[in-house]
Amino acid sequence: MRKKFLQHPLNLSNQKYYSAFVYQRGDLAQHFMASAALTASVNGQLSTAMGEEKELRDAAKGSGFSFIDLAADKAGTRFGEAATVSSESARRLQKAMSEIKDYSAFIPDPRDLPEHMNEAEFKQRFGSTNSPQYQHVLQMIDERINQLVIYQE
Repeated sequence: MRKKFLQHPLNLSNQKYYSAFVYQRGDLAQHFMASAALTASVNGQLSTAMGEEKELRDAAKGSGFSFIDLAADKAGTRFGEAATVSSESARRLQKAMSEIKDYSAFIPDPRDLPEHMNEAEFKQRFGSTNSPQYQHVLQMIDERINQLVIYQE
């Protein structure tokens, strides 16, 4: 006699999957989610360091340094912090997420930020991650994130 295997009520093998896009880019959703998950499971400092290190690696041997990617990373880190810093913060975030219309509520528009910089161009424009020019762009990203209603008390 042949055994019948129970089938899970949500048989995912027949489900269609759709790519998530943020500002018409699939990679920004990935940056956001990875940073949010890393922050929620470990901490925001590690998430921030890993995002920055990835962009520096991309400048050396990849698609180039991208402040656009870094903005999605920083928004994801902020989201992960808001989701885990306290029960009250988590509840506020859940309530806010239930009322949003789209992703612009939790990821600011980064499309005007510099990207695709190889290592030489990055060094020419910003010197290092400690330079005032670099820190200015990070501060601008943080200000955009702070302006989003979902992260306000």
